[in-house]
Amino acid sequence: MACYQQPRAKNPRAKNTDCGKSVSTGSGNQSLSGLMSQWEKENRPGFHEFLNGYRTSSFSDAVKAASRGEYPPNGEKAGKRHSHQWRIPNAAIKQWSKQLNKAQAQIRAFRGQAFEKLFDFFDRKARTISGIGPLMVYDTALRIGANIGCLPKDFVYLHADARIPGVQHSVRRIRKSDLPEYLKALRTLNTYEIEVILCVYHDQIEKLMPRP
Repeated sequence: MACYQQPRAKNPRAKNTDCGKSVSTGSGNQSLSGLMSQWEKENRPGFHEFLNGYRTSSFSDAVKAASRGEYPPNGEKAGKRHSHQWRIPNAAIKQWSKQLNKAQAQIRAFRGQAFEKLFDFFDRKARTISGIGPLMVYDTALRIGANIGCLPKDFVYLHADARIPGVQHSVRRIRKSDLPEYLKALRTLNTYEIEVILCVYHDQIEKLMPRP
């Protein structure tokens, strides 16, 4: 497992999501609509609460917390590293945080722009640091993007467990409108919500893929 992949929850039927809570993944075959309903009921409020924590923080605090892979700086878990980033070496986190805090003026300039520009900015910086991978890049961009009004709109980002069965791992993002037909119900959601569902229900979604 690469250092940026999401660790498995202790409960084999649960997975951690970006809001820091666990949702039951159930068992057996479930329809896509069933998975969506389960996620919306059990996890969607917490996920948006997590993003809102970053949205309502000061810009400087948001950059500092996101660059360290931490929970929102104005919440009860402030200062604690999120489970997505547990496996990243401390040395890599320190380098990443140092780079991003030095680049605050550049980051602030992305306010209100397309998320792709913000993501690509972080992606270029991550290539110079061993241990900072696609999930950390995405999480950093999403958390800071929430603060500066720069969230994903057109593309769903793919990495770690957030994959689409049948789509090559070299594909880093896909337009929401290009989601496979069997996943078209997901198009009603925000792209960053789709990313979470793909990650949380990776195994179940793989079973939904039409077989030749």
